[in-house]
Amino acid sequence: INGRAEVSTDPELLRPFEVSGKLPTTAIVVHVEEAYLHCPKALIRAELWDRASRFESGGFPTMTKMLSDQHGENLEGDALEQAEREYRSRIEKTLY
Repeated sequence: INGRAEVSTDPELLRPFEVSGKLPTTAIVVHVEEAYLHCPKALIRAELWDRASRFESGGFPTMTKMLSDQHGENLEGDALEQAEREYRSRIEKTLY
């Protein structure tokens, strides 16, 4: 992809992203001037349109599990469940 990007604080631009009466602080605006597919055969080989080649949505680890593994904590069981609850609570309180 070729183009440019900018960070905007324009309230009119942010308004469509309002959640619970709160606007985001900033938005990233991407201006795509050119977009290339590296290899057209890659789309065919990826079998994007073949449902049998797709992952089940529950087949991926949660964000909390991925973060705990990356930080070497390797949380499991009750500890992972507690971390999941804390993560969801933080997101609800601080995301917007």
